[in-house]
Amino acid sequence: MPSCKAIDGFIHDFIHDDEIVAQVGAYELYVSDVTSQIPHGLSPEDSLAMANQIITTWAEDKVLLDMADRKLSKREKNVTKELQEYQESLLKYRYEQRYINERLDTAVTADEVRKYYEAHKGKFILDAPIVKISFKGGDPEWIESSSMEELKLENADDKKAIKILEKRDKGTVGPVEYFNDLIRDIIVSGRKRALSDTLEQELLDNARAKGTLKIYSAKKDN
Repeated sequence: MPSCKAIDGFIHDFIHDDEIVAQVGAYELYVSDVTSQIPHGLSPEDSLAMANQIITTWAEDKVLLDMADRKLSKREKNVTKELQEYQESLLKYRYEQRYINERLDTAVTADEVRKYYEAHKGKFILDAPIVKISFKGGDPEWIESSSMEELKLENADDKKAIKILEKRDKGTVGPVEYFNDLIRDIIVSGRKRALSDTLEQELLDNARAKGTLKIYSAKKDN
């Protein structure tokens, strides 16, 4: 029997004669609300377990909402201002992201990484000892020393699989190669912040130039 059909039968037979599964005050949960969230292909047992979870989650949400609706004053329930602020914030965020995505250069050269590393070495202190290894003859890479035992166990039959080339202790400055990805992310994040600042200034300048922005000085009483 298809899982959704099975859960439909369960709900109808054991919970309610009509299509309401659960009710809290004026809030009602219907069979279709439950079955629409259950993926096809589940066993009847899994379907029932998921249905119970859906109903419980719904009930927890609605008992709190019902209490808030009954206990809060009309003024406290007025969320018009908060909804407007949220909508405005969301619109600004979406436009800012589009502006940034259209202009962001995500390419970071090795020279840029090196320059940032040299200028901010104090940021790249190791939290744990690391080792530089050559794994099965591949390109050397830096890993945490704690990962060595796992590699050794996985390659116990191949003594030439791992070759340790260099070590760095905890509390020392790590090599630029180890922090390469982190530095690239930092550089790109900096570009994003710069674009965000540029956007704000461009919008202000354009608004002033077009006359769409007008700031009126307060008049002093005589």
